Amino acid sequence: MRETQPAHKDQIEIVKQVNVKKGVKLQSRILPGDGHNCFEFNIESNELRKAEIKREAIIDINKKTSTVNKVMMKDGCIYITALNAKNAVKKLMKTLNIQFVKVISE
Repeated sequence: MRETQPAHKDQIEIVKQVNVKKGVKLQSRILPGDGHNCFEFNIESNELRKAEIKREAIIDINKKTSTVNKVMMKDGCIYITALNAKNAVKKLMKTLNIQFVKVISE
């Protein structure tokens, strides 16, 4: 029955603002099929190019070596695995309903 007393709202203060760095970051792995490549599609500029892949060599306890391939993911990009760039463009047009894709070969 304290309806007559004014309600005190919590005061919210901004203590510290931190700038977030945007750029290339290692987020996950994409496993392409045999003979397939990983392509990177930039949503803002509609550019398709081969994705940058980081290869790491790992040595086991039994002195066996193996390699791990990881895709360097960028902000604003979608990653697709396809046989070649032409098939990647087809997949983009089919799934995202995009009319024009600029293919950049490296």
